[in-house]
Amino acid sequence: MPPQAPTLWRSYVRNMLVGTLISGGEHERGLKLLEERLGELAGTAPVPLIEDVTGLLLMSAVRTGHYKDLESRYRHRLNYAAWPGIFQNIHLLQYGVFVARMAGDRSAEEAMLEDVIGRAERWGLRGQIAQAHAEGAFGAWLADDANALARHIAGVSRAVEIEGFRGFAFLLHALERRSDAAPWGGEELHILDYAHLVRSVELHDRKAAASHAQAALAAAQRASIAFLEVLARVILAAYEPEARGTHLLEARRIAAGIDEPAVAESIRRLRAGAADVGILTPLVRRLSSIAPRSQLRVSFLFGHVTKDGVTVKLRRREAELISAIAQHRHGVPIQRVCDLLWPDDAPEHARNAFRVTLARLRRAIGEANVISQSEDSVAIAPAISVDLWEIEDDLSAARRLTDPSQQALRLEPLHQRLRDWEPDSAPPWEWFAPVARRIAETDHEVTERLARSYLRQGRLADALVLANRMIERDPLDEPAHELRIRILLAQGEHASALRELRLYGTELRRELGIETPRSLTSLVTSEI
Repeated sequence: MPPQAPTLWRSYVRNMLVGTLISGGEHERGLKLLEERLGELAGTAPVPLIEDVTGLLLMSAVRTGHYKDLESRYRHRLNYAAWPGIFQNIHLLQYGVFVARMAGDRSAEEAMLEDVIGRAERWGLRGQIAQAHAEGAFGAWLADDANALARHIAGVSRAVEIEGFRGFAFLLHALERRSDAAPWGGEELHILDYAHLVRSVELHDRKAAASHAQAALAAAQRASIAFLEVLARVILAAYEPEARGTHLLEARRIAAGIDEPAVAESIRRLRAGAADVGILTPLVRRLSSIAPRSQLRVSFLFGHVTKDGVTVKLRRREAELISAIAQHRHGVPIQRVCDLLWPDDAPEHARNAFRVTLARLRRAIGEANVISQSEDSVAIAPAISVDLWEIEDDLSAARRLTDPSQQALRLEPLHQRLRDWEPDSAPPWEWFAPVARRIAETDHEVTERLARSYLRQGRLADALVLANRMIERDPLDEPAHELRIRILLAQGEHASALRELRLYGTELRRELGIETPRSLTSLVTSEI
């Protein structure tokens, strides 16, 4: 920056450079520069600039775990409520949220996140909003807070899919349990670490999950973030029983250096074998379900649960319960499940019926951890496969492919899985209609995309078979008729294409009272 640039601008640029050092794990160097900077600014700089430097200082300190002394020395300089500055939002996020998370104070963590999001929205700072939702999503996942998780995932999804913040894509896909989740390459180290930690617990493949735990440990060490290294050690202790003692001993050593005593207490309880391990209880509860166990699958396509390939005999209510929960990747409030399955019962009766049915479900499957449960929500355990999730993940991956042959290779197995599903075979549960529509819409998209891939490759006969199948299911399906017309035109059958257009127009007028779409008419007339 040129020497003639305003002092305030130069100061903010310096602070951004220090922030880069901190994000890269060079905390010692960053802390030294910041302490020197505060000395230079004392009594001469505007309050916002001093608060900015102070916030950076605390943000770096809290990552190392040693922040209480600095907090007591500099807390009086922080005046976030009065100064809605750009950098202060980031520092409040990194500092306050980290402290609240390590203390297990969910209400404080969420309150600070909402404060940051609100101020960032007023300033139009989309990047900070994305960062806040990413922090919130990880914190909610760690605490097994299904409601907050769903809310923050929606915010991260909007940032990635609509606003283009690709640095959060890996974390988003990991939280969504997508099979194609992978690092993008431009993530900040702590966001990369979050994604690896989530992936290490949510993956079904034990070997792949353990490799993500190792990657999480490496990222935490590179970023010098003590709390995240503790989390990675706890997860590795579950995956590597022979090294459990070593991992937990190292976790205890790191936790002892963190100023928040709740972390060390949690590790102490874990090493002692206690059922309640404090702030890490939700994580440890999840880890208890990743030990080698039977392969469980929930199938929405066939309406059953299998264990090691054998259908589990479930009563109607038990099958309903696991299906109602398995609709949701990130858990669902218990009250919502009760409203679905026992809509006419009084709340206390519905809750009791839920508890009884859940106990019977666990006994029938023979797995106590088939459903994970918090105070007010339930979720399918990470080790359980759900066919609808797998299909939606593979379809999502296919959407991103541009080469028609590669897209067809990805879509063909999905088409095979879906072709035998019939809407009439759906369970007769009143609440199941939206799920049946979800499957039908997925089937339609898979079939249409595969047909278009075939058309682009010149595989006209294969494309025509799929277009005909779509029309058999829905004679008024416009994309299907458009496909059939394009295929006929590609085959040089212009008269057949015109006849197809006229027949479709007749159906539309008779059934819906509308005319043939101009786009279809133009498609045919332009080729004749």
